[in-house]
Amino acid sequence: MNWEYRVMRTVDKETGEDRLGIHELYLAPDGSVQGLTTEPLIPVGATLEQLREDLQLMLGACDKLMLDATLPPRRGMVNPYKKAPPAPGALQPIEDEAESAA
Repeated sequence: MNWEYRVMRTVDKETGEDRLGIHELYLAPDGSVQGLTTEPLIPVGATLEQLREDLQLMLGACDKLMLDATLPPRRGMVNPYKKAPPAPGALQPIEDEAESAA
């Protein structure tokens, strides 16, 4: 499975305002979307060079198609912030390891 960073518009739960964040999008070998992170990510690296590379990948997400979780779901897609039964091939949120262990 491949992944890439993407900008995604969400609604701030506390203020109700739109916000943009960097998320991971997971893709199957055929290019279909398999899932995404529900929370925005922060850049990380064990070294300054790794941190720089992560930041560059995140900046690259600004030049790609933006995901928008504030729009109603389209056919075959599931808004990751609404609890609904997934359609075959639909976007699925990726749970954090801490959440799935709880």
